[in-house]
Amino acid sequence: MKSFVLFLCAAGLGAAGLWGYQSVLREKSRTDERPPLGEQAGEQAEEAPRPVLASPSATERIKSPAFFAGDPRTVDTPAPVKIDRRVPDVSEAGAYRAAPAALETSFDQERRIALATFDDGERNRGIRQLQAVYSKAKDRADVDLSAEVERLLETETRLEQRRQYSQYLAHYDRTGRVLHQQLERAAEKMAQAENDTETAIAAWDELTIAYEMAPDRLGRQKVLARLKPFIDRMVLSGRYTPILKSYTVQSGDSLSEIAARFQSTTDGLRRINGLKNDDIQPRMRLRMLTGKLKIYVDKSDFFLWATLDDRIFLEFPIGTGRNNATPVGTFVIRVRQKDPSWWKPGASPIPAGDPRNILGARWLGFEDTPQHVGFGIHGTQDPSSLGKESSAGCIRMRNEDIELMYDFVRYGTEVVVRN
Repeated sequence: MKSFVLFLCAAGLGAAGLWGYQSVLREKSRTDERPPLGEQAGEQAEEAPRPVLASPSATERIKSPAFFAGDPRTVDTPAPVKIDRRVPDVSEAGAYRAAPAALETSFDQERRIALATFDDGERNRGIRQLQAVYSKAKDRADVDLSAEVERLLETETRLEQRRQYSQYLAHYDRTGRVLHQQLERAAEKMAQAENDTETAIAAWDELTIAYEMAPDRLGRQKVLARLKPFIDRMVLSGRYTPILKSYTVQSGDSLSEIAARFQSTTDGLRRINGLKNDDIQPRMRLRMLTGKLKIYVDKSDFFLWATLDDRIFLEFPIGTGRNNATPVGTFVIRVRQKDPSWWKPGASPIPAGDPRNILGARWLGFEDTPQHVGFGIHGTQDPSSLGKESSAGCIRMRNEDIELMYDFVRYGTEVVVRN
C-alpha cells in the first residue's frame, strides 16, 4: 500500500512538470511571431501602451542619457538637472557656504550697484553703499577701489577722512593724475580764500592733502609752489585775512600774556603785526595766528616741515649728523635762544656772528633724555652743509629759515625725527 502511494505522487509531479514545459514553449512561439513595435502599422501601433519608466536619480541622469525604444520624436527628454555646487562647511553640520567664486561675484555686484546708485543721483544712499564697499576691501592688495574712493572724496568734508581717501588714491596712481586733480581742487578754493574763513581753511586743507599725497620730491615741489604764496598772502603779508583772528588789546594786557592766551609767541605776534618791540596800547587791534605747531624731520630726504593744527605750514632743507648721528624719535623743545653762543668743549664760548660759531642765528634745544643729550635745531653759517650729513648730530637750517620758524615755536613743541 505504501509503495502504491509513492508511485502516485511521483506520477503527479512528472505530469505537472510536463505541463509547465509545454506552456513555456507555447509562450515563446507567440513572442517570436509578434512584429517589432516600430513596425506595427496604423492606429494599432500608435495606441500601443508605453511602459512606465522609473524617473532616474540626478546622479544617473548625469552619468548616462535615458533611452526609450521607439520613435525619438516621441521620447520625453528628462528636465535638466540643477547641480548644487555649494561647498560643505565642515564647521557646521548640515550647513553650506558659498564657493569662493560666488563670493567674489557677489562683491563685484555690490561694487557695481554702489557706483550705479551714486552716479544715478541717489547720493546719500550711494555714499553709504560705497563706504560699505571701502570698509570691506580697503586693506585687500588684490582689489583697487579707486573708482569708489574718487566718488567718496568728491563728497567728503572731514579732513582726516579726506586724507585717508587721498592717500589711498595716491597709492594706486602711477600717472600723477590724482595729485593734479587735488591741486586743481586746492586752486579752486584758493581763488575764493579771501571771501570767508571757512573757504580759506578749506583751501589750506586741500593743499595739506596734496602735500601728504605727493609721491616724491618733485610732487612736493609742485605743492610748495602753491603753498608758499598762499601762506605769504594769508599769514605773513601784514594784513587781516580770513585765516587770522583779531584781538583788541585791553587795558592791562601785555604781549606775552596775549601770546600765552592764544597759544602763540611774542615773536610770532611781532612778526605778523609788524611790531618792532613788545609795546602795545589799549584798543590796538592785533592779528592772531592760533594753533598747535608740530615739527617733522625726514633724515633720508634732508627736509624739515612744520604743521599748524595738522595743516602744512612751512618746509625747509636741512643738514643732519655725520655717520647717521642724528637720533630718531620724538623730542620736545625746552630751549629757545636767539643769537646763541657756542660752547666748544674745552674752549672759551664763541659769540654769535663769529664764523667759528656753528649754531648760526637761532637755537632750539631738545629736552635731554637718558639716551640723548645736547641735541637740537640750529642755524648755520655754511649753507653748503645742507642736504647732507654734515653736523655732529644736530639738525642744521639756513639762518633765514630758522628765524622764520623760530618765531612760531613755543616751549613744549614736539619734534618727530624719522629715517
